[in-house]
Amino acid sequence: MDINTHRQIILKKASTTRRMADLSDLPVDKALERALSTTARDLWGLVLDVASVSQNVLLQDECGDVLGTDRLFLSLKGQHGGLGFASIDADLHSAIVESQTIGQVTGAPPEKRGFTSIDAMLAAPFVDEVMTRLSMALARPEASSDFCGFGVGERLENGRAARLLMGAVAYRQVNAMVELASGLRKGVLTLLVPSEPPHQPVEENKPVHLSDDMLMELNVCFDAVLCKLKMPLQQLHELSVGDRLPLPKNVEQTVELMARDRSGFGSGQLGRLDGQRAFRIDEDSPLIAHLKVEEADDAEIAQVGAVPEKQALPAE
Repeated sequence: MDINTHRQIILKKASTTRRMADLSDLPVDKALERALSTTARDLWGLVLDVASVSQNVLLQDECGDVLGTDRLFLSLKGQHGGLGFASIDADLHSAIVESQTIGQVTGAPPEKRGFTSIDAMLAAPFVDEVMTRLSMALARPEASSDFCGFGVGERLENGRAARLLMGAVAYRQVNAMVELASGLRKGVLTLLVPSEPPHQPVEENKPVHLSDDMLMELNVCFDAVLCKLKMPLQQLHELSVGDRLPLPKNVEQTVELMARDRSGFGSGQLGRLDGQRAFRIDEDSPLIAHLKVEEADDAEIAQVGAVPEKQALPAE
């Protein structure tokens, strides 16, 4: 290696170091703008301009629909167990797909349909690379703490599913409006990552508040128990594939619903409905009794609320 070549390598390394130092001083909006444009350029040669970037710090109860609606929703998994979220609107996603399939962005409106796991797989490399470059651009610990170490997790059905997974006290929201292929298409990317709450200390072991609507969306798991059998432990150890266990007669008529903690949830009968297995809850089941009490309470509250106020009698 001659001295001129050696000098060029040293100058190139010094230039790279200076560029990284400049990037580390970027604010979040400028860092995200650069991360988006360079990622689109390097992955697919796509020209992406950022029209605007807005950011905010919100308490969990304030997040609401900040991820938008009718979008592709992705979870972002952090290296220390943090869980963030990203959403991409149909226009930006359509541009990502077109860049990977036909090599150019068209002006055709995106197809109106739900997003699938394939859509998430096509968008994941773009979001992953944006998060990596954003974290590198915010090299200072105090600046990158909210964005460092996040990568794409899995596709979420909708924004409600994201809200049900939110466990942090507060989140930093970043919303980027982008223009693609010299304005041929416009799109939106929203990031939501855990953050310290504004002017409030983080309370450890603070219970997460869920609204009634969110609670009603939670999945409930229970087991349908046909019967309970007793046998010697030795016989249990000797069971193998193909062995038969004797069951009582009409066992399908006395099925018990049990929660995962083995507490009784109700009883009923097995049957069929529209060609599929079904379960009919008995009238005297604790679940039915509980629902009847709730209906009676709601009716009483409604009746009290409907009573008109007494009119004042005219003075004699």
